[in-house]
Amino acid sequence: MLLTSDPESAYAWLKSLLDTGQATLALDPSTEQETLLWHLFWQQRAARRTRGQQVLYFSYPYFLPPEPAAEPVALLRWPCVLAPPETTRRHWLLRTDSDRQPTLNAAWCHWVASQYPHDWWAQLQRCLQPGPQALETLGAFALALAEHTPWQMSTVQPALTTTSSFYTADASAGVGNLAWIARLGLLTNNWSSPAGLPNYWRETLAYEDSVIDDLSLPALSPTQYQAFWQVYGNKYVLVEGRLGTGKSESVLELIKLCLWQGKSCLVVAREKSSLVNLQQALANNQLEDLSFLWQDGLTDLPILEGLVKSFDKSATYFPAYDALQWRTDLTRLNRTQRQLDELYQASRQQVFGNKNWTELLGDYLRVSRRQGKELLASQLNVNNYQFTPAEYQDILQAIELTQPLHEELGSVQHPLSNLSAAIFIHQDLEESEVFIRQTTERLMGIARPLHERFVRRQSRYADQLAAHHEAYYLQLRTRLVQLEEQLEDSENAFGADTLRSGDRTLKLYGQFSDKFRLALTQKTVILNGYADLRDLHEQRAVFAFAWPQVKPNRLLATMGTQLATYRIQLEEWRGTLSTRIQEELIRLNHKTVLEELPVSSTIEPLEQELEVFIDEVNASGLYQLPFQSKTLTLARQQKYLEEIIDQLERSQDGLSQYVAFYHWQRNWFSLSEIARKTIQALLRSRPDDWQAAFTSWYFNESLLKKYRPFPVLAKDLAREYTQGVQQIRAQLSQVVNKDWEARRSNALGQLKPALRQWPNQATELLATYGHPVAQFKPVALANPEQAVALAAHYDLLILENAQTLASSELVPVLPQARQVVAFADPDQRGIVDDDVVGMLEKGQIVRQRYSDEEAIRLPSYFQQHAVKVNLHQLDGRFDENSLTNEVEALELLKLLNTIEKKPQQTYPKVGIIALNIAQRDLILQLLYRIKRERSPGAELIQQLERNGLEVLHGSDPVEQSFEVLFVSTVFGTIDYQGHLSPLMAMLNQPYYHASLKIIEAALQATHEIHWLNSLPLDELRVRATWADRQGEQLLAKLVFVLQAKANNNAAELEHWNAGWFPVLENKHPHALANELVVRLGQQLPDWEWSLEVPSGISQEVLVAHPPLGKAVVLLTDGFVSQYPQTTHDWEVRQQDQLLAAGYAILPFSTEQLWKDPTRTCHRLVSQLTGLAVTPQKEA
Repeated sequence: MLLTSDPESAYAWLKSLLDTGQATLALDPSTEQETLLWHLFWQQRAARRTRGQQVLYFSYPYFLPPEPAAEPVALLRWPCVLAPPETTRRHWLLRTDSDRQPTLNAAWCHWVASQYPHDWWAQLQRCLQPGPQALETLGAFALALAEHTPWQMSTVQPALTTTSSFYTADASAGVGNLAWIARLGLLTNNWSSPAGLPNYWRETLAYEDSVIDDLSLPALSPTQYQAFWQVYGNKYVLVEGRLGTGKSESVLELIKLCLWQGKSCLVVAREKSSLVNLQQALANNQLEDLSFLWQDGLTDLPILEGLVKSFDKSATYFPAYDALQWRTDLTRLNRTQRQLDELYQASRQQVFGNKNWTELLGDYLRVSRRQGKELLASQLNVNNYQFTPAEYQDILQAIELTQPLHEELGSVQHPLSNLSAAIFIHQDLEESEVFIRQTTERLMGIARPLHERFVRRQSRYADQLAAHHEAYYLQLRTRLVQLEEQLEDSENAFGADTLRSGDRTLKLYGQFSDKFRLALTQKTVILNGYADLRDLHEQRAVFAFAWPQVKPNRLLATMGTQLATYRIQLEEWRGTLSTRIQEELIRLNHKTVLEELPVSSTIEPLEQELEVFIDEVNASGLYQLPFQSKTLTLARQQKYLEEIIDQLERSQDGLSQYVAFYHWQRNWFSLSEIARKTIQALLRSRPDDWQAAFTSWYFNESLLKKYRPFPVLAKDLAREYTQGVQQIRAQLSQVVNKDWEARRSNALGQLKPALRQWPNQATELLATYGHPVAQFKPVALANPEQAVALAAHYDLLILENAQTLASSELVPVLPQARQVVAFADPDQRGIVDDDVVGMLEKGQIVRQRYSDEEAIRLPSYFQQHAVKVNLHQLDGRFDENSLTNEVEALELLKLLNTIEKKPQQTYPKVGIIALNIAQRDLILQLLYRIKRERSPGAELIQQLERNGLEVLHGSDPVEQSFEVLFVSTVFGTIDYQGHLSPLMAMLNQPYYHASLKIIEAALQATHEIHWLNSLPLDELRVRATWADRQGEQLLAKLVFVLQAKANNNAAELEHWNAGWFPVLENKHPHALANELVVRLGQQLPDWEWSLEVPSGISQEVLVAHPPLGKAVVLLTDGFVSQYPQTTHDWEVRQQDQLLAAGYAILPFSTEQLWKDPTRTCHRLVSQLTGLAVTPQKEA
């Protein structure tokens, strides 16, 4: 939209701006233009007042990116001020803000230089220097762009281009262009050069580099304490929590710890109210002198200069204290805290994934009632297990799948158990069955003929071997008989003595007698026959015989006896021939075969056939384990072949139950090794409940692995500790101020040279004196613009309400920070599109979520506080064109006139919140018109403004409080038929949902509420159930809670309180409490048990309600908290609040409950009965 149709005045504005750095332009807008000017005016005023931010700029020229959908990028911008018409001036006045410096788009320069190297920043910076040559300098910049880049320029001479739409300026498709377009508008993006933050930048810190220590000093809840522990070891920490979880208190405690350590901290927030509230909190803790609020470099510097000049005169005197005693007490308390922490850690230590000791104990006790751990204790080896949740789930799933399969199969000793796992893993049921059947049939077709050949071959060998031995026997026997007959005949013919005579004698006598000559011949024949028999025997030596080695004469003397002995032994050998054949068959192979036999040549080929068959069986993939024939004899090979045949037959028989077995095997081979071992142990021990038996054993061993004996402490140690920390905390501010006196005096000495010529810009001062300034004011409270120059000089950067900080604002800040802690409300995310929380999440930094149990619910707040609520149900119409509701706006003005003075004769601080910007602008314009026209009520409005009247839209009132608050919901029916606008769906967008949560927070920071509603209540009743449209649902809930409060309907408030949060996050499981209810309830059947948040505390506990008497709160190991850490003074406060609320407290030991649950439960029953008894009232 054109703001002026006079090109000459527009060009004169531009030339004045470039030549002198300042310009003024009178505007006489049309109705449409004036609506826009009012919007710009109210937005700029709200930004300056609530955020300390300049958002109204005149920007010129623009770069049109080559991408068609990309937005034009401004290169230079000048801060501007809009002045609406007044009584003495009927036109609008636009002028540059002389107190603020123009800026160039450094981020764009960085981007261009990365593609086309050139000193673009310096050349563009020269364009901001006023002077008569400014237009020529800007033209030179355009010429340099034309020379160094491929971008097109319509002209290099600066001018003003008239265009009907800012987004449709001429640009060559696909080619960048410098357009001489000027625009007056709202710009909030940061123009600093990107610092190049990586996508993932989680960093750890050494313990000594942390800015905090001594966690006994802050007063923290358990989740806050846990967040502070994270600060110890990490450079970046994100702390998230809903309204009321203590984020603001945590920031204050973090600052105090920082100061105690002698470190400085910078707190950055977008809203001025956040910083002012924090400064007030520091003042309430006597730490105001150590802080300084940075909102505007120009206005802040004179204030800081005055503080430096007057420091010696105005410095607060802090009385001396016994530093040694204070630090001694702190050391003692830290030691006591460690002792208490040891007991708490024993009870709350993580022992099984995210489960702590008490949670796992509850799970163990629950399953041990179904099946004890004893059955598997002797069956399993704990060294085989890792005891992790992943392993447990793997085994438990295996049990769940395997047990029904086992019940169907009946036994794991199945004929098909030895089949290959690949069959069940890679083949389906039908395919695998066909494969097994066909493969076994094929192999059996080979095995049976091969077995027959083995039998026949050995039988033939036995027959041939028997014949071979019988023939040998006959040879020996024939020779023996011949020799015996020759010996007998010779002795009868010649006489035994004659034969035994020597050869010489027989030769001598043979000269004279034929008898002796014949005797000598016969003797020679007998001896030769004897030698032939001996040689024939020794050829094969089938049995052992001792052939005497004597002279022939002596041999003949004993030959008869020897031959008789030989005959006996020969017959004995023949008698054992069948046995000997069998033995030779047992030893038979291709090496031991008797080669003389015809069948011997077929033995080795037969063995090779068996090896080929075994290889084929193995290659078939039928069986899991391969067959290996390492036997040396044919008989054993035949037996091995028979075993293979038998296994094939069993495989064929096992196919009758194949479906059940297939599912079993397929499951079995998919299990891990440790799961198989566990199931095998279960099969051996046969428990009734497999899962319970395994779980009870596994959980007990997990507890035992992490168990460390619980320390025994004095009964009142925690209470003594609480009293001690309260005393040292009361002195902490005094200690901090006293400790900083020397540092501040030293910083003052370093700052005094600057007083000679005090800088005009904060950046100039901090560049030279950054460290002394940080020591002089160690707590800096700043908006993002001022934080750029401050961040490098402070030890800790705290981002307050980080959900409202844009990441583009903090890109130049975060890289300078030494340590960062960001606090954010997740319910209020969406106010800015690129909030820094999203950037921190990308960095994968440490995140800590405060417990939702500590969050404040609006219905609960109304139940506990006296807030005056007025719900004004109106018949207002929602204008879909202007996005306003005039009826609500006018009704609001009427209600303003009803505001009365307080008893102190002053008007209260009033806040007006409109759900959208258009309604806010309408209300502001009506108020402005009343004041300008001096209409009735003008004086009241001015008085209310002097007392802090604020007119805001939904996302503005972050951490703002009012005494009287008006809220306009804007939406209403759009016609007489009662239809609602489809634009209500915008409430479900993150921005509007976050705005409603901010309004909810504002409702809890006021004394009197006027809610103006034009939406039909029956429509809202329906929307209150729309969980998938959270914005509309939240608006409906707010209206009904306000209605319930206005009507003092406690039951209705309790109804809405129960489901206020869609999901209660960070809620701890109560496995142990639930188990105690079961065990104790069996012995106390008329008692009632509940997990509830008793009045006065912030966490759920187990409460026992007797039929008569006091309710008893059971505390696990004496602690309320279930978080990884707790603070013991918080524990004492919680217990005191329970006692004050009328509860009895019964602590119990999880250590004893684990070791002996039965006896411990009996003792608890006795103690509960005793505590519940109420004393009789006196008569």
